[in-house]
Amino acid sequence: YFKGRIMAGTGTTIFTLPVGYRPVSANLKIPCSSVVNTFLSVTVAGTGLVTTASTNTDFYLDSIEFPTN
Repeated sequence: YFKGRIMAGTGTTIFTLPVGYRPVSANLKIPCSSVVNTFLSVTVAGTGLVTTASTNTDFYLDSIEFPTN
């Protein structure tokens, strides 16, 4: 599970997950909500990179969960 609020930024790497906490699938595109009640997506790559490319507003990671390897 992820939890937290990300401040505005477009096309940036949010963080990198360590081995053992990465998704089973190669790449996941997961919807989440912003502080202004719009939806956007976060990509969790099989390499562990967690990125967003769809917003310039603050958003929450609280709805993100997935199986790990």
